[in-house]
Amino acid sequence: MIYNILQNTRRNKIIFLLLLVVGCWLLVYQRAQAYELSVSSVKNEADRGEYIPVSIYLDTKGENINAIEGEISIPDGGSVSELNDANSAISFWLEKPNFNEKNNIVYFSGVIPGGFISDKIFLFSFNFSQNKSGKTSLIFKNIQAFLNDGSGTVVKGSGKNFSINISRISGVVVTQ
Repeated sequence: MIYNILQNTRRNKIIFLLLLVVGCWLLVYQRAQAYELSVSSVKNEADRGEYIPVSIYLDTKGENINAIEGEISIPDGGSVSELNDANSAISFWLEKPNFNEKNNIVYFSGVIPGGFISDKIFLFSFNFSQNKSGKTSLIFKNIQAFLNDGSGTVVKGSGKNFSINISRISGVVVTQ
């Protein structure tokens, strides 16, 4: 059948090649976004200086992922406390989640032996505070995940950044 299509006309050849190129592009594009990291919080607004609990999750998008690493950029005026990896899907941390105050970055790197497939895997949590008012964001940087394929194939993915509005009020109650 394909031979007949290619034999018939130049127009059919062009259509066939176009469909082949589009099909290949769709396969590559789908593979390029094989996972997503996200931040979840019970709040999307806070007072200046108030600590907000945030959790980091991984959606494997159907891929069997066995390792993940990355950074979360904390904006100037922001601080992090109480990093917690209890109940994490990560069994072995190569670099436990930690906050570098000098660079304002949370670093993490860990392994899940045997891999994992899920639309929402808990990785770790922390409390975030911002001393500047206005809209602020936690931004994923330098993230990589690796397939559980015996070769450690790097999978491209993305991080869903998190934004929160910080009010000018500091939340401090004065009593007399």
